[in-house]
Amino acid sequence: MSKKRVRSGEKGGDKPARVPSALADLLAQLDRMKQDPTASEVRLRSDLARDAAEEVFAKLVRRLRRKDKLVRKLQERSERWRTRLTDLLHDLATGPVILPPVPGGKPASHDELTATFRKQKSHDVAKLAQAIRDAVGAGDLPAYQRFLIDEIVVKGSRIVAEHLVRLASHPSDRPAEEQFLRQLRHHVAGNVAQGLARQVNYQVTTEVGQHLDAVIGSVLRLLSDLMTATPPGRLLLPRDGCGFDPERHEPLAGRPSSGELRVKATLFPGYVILAEPAVVVVEKAVVYTERPEKEE
Repeated sequence: MSKKRVRSGEKGGDKPARVPSALADLLAQLDRMKQDPTASEVRLRSDLARDAAEEVFAKLVRRLRRKDKLVRKLQERSERWRTRLTDLLHDLATGPVILPPVPGGKPASHDELTATFRKQKSHDVAKLAQAIRDAVGAGDLPAYQRFLIDEIVVKGSRIVAEHLVRLASHPSDRPAEEQFLRQLRHHVAGNVAQGLARQVNYQVTTEVGQHLDAVIGSVLRLLSDLMTATPPGRLLLPRDGCGFDPERHEPLAGRPSSGELRVKATLFPGYVILAEPAVVVVEKAVVYTERPEKEE
C-alpha cells in the first residue's frame, strides 16, 4: 500500500509537499538574499531569482495553454453530442416511430386527446402567457407563448419520448409512471421559473406558479398519452427556418400566408395521427412566418 502524501503545513507530515524544482530554487535564492548583506551578492541572487521565476511562469503559461486547448476540444465534442441527442429525441417525439406503451396504462382515444389539445391551444397556454405578460408588465404576448411552448411542450416532449424508449428495456408500473410525471413537472416548472428570472427579471408568484404547474401537468400527461395512443399521435413541431407548408402550418394572424415563406418560430405545435394509409392532420402548427431575404 502506498504512503499517503501529507500536504505541507499539516500535522503529522514527515516531508513538505513537493514543489517544482525551479520554484524551489527561486525560494531558496530569495531566502539567501535576506541573509546576505553584500550588495553585489544581492544583485547576483536577484538576477538568479528573476530567471528562475521567469522559467516557472513560462512553464505554467504553456501548461495552461495546453489545458485550455483540451477544455475547448472537450466542450466542442460535448456540444456535438448534445446536438445529436437533441435531434434524435426531437425525431422520436415528432416522427413516425412506434413507442412502447406505458405498462398497465389504457390507451387514450384521439377524440379525448383532440379535445384536450384544443383546450390547451385556445385557453390554457394562451391564458398562462397572458398572466405572465401582465405580471411582468412588458414584452410581446407571442414571445411569452413561444417561450412556454419551447420550455414545456418542445423540451417536455423530448424527455417523454426518451422515457418511453427506456420503458422497452426497463418496464415500470403505473405508480412509477405517475412519479416520473411528477418529477418531470417539477423539473420543467423550475426551468420556466429560471428562464423568466434570467430573461425578464421576473420571480414567479404563488398564483402564477399554481397556474404554471397546472398547465405543465396537463401538457405532460397529453404528451405521454398522445405518443402511446392507438394509432399513435405526434406533434407538429417545425424547426425554425424551415419552409412553410400550408398543409401543416397555419400563419399567426397578421403574418404573411402566401408565396415563399419561412417558419421563424412556432407559437403552438400541430397535431397529427399516424393513421394508415396516410397521416391525418388534426391541427396545424401555428407559426410565425417571414419572407426569406433575397440575395443581391
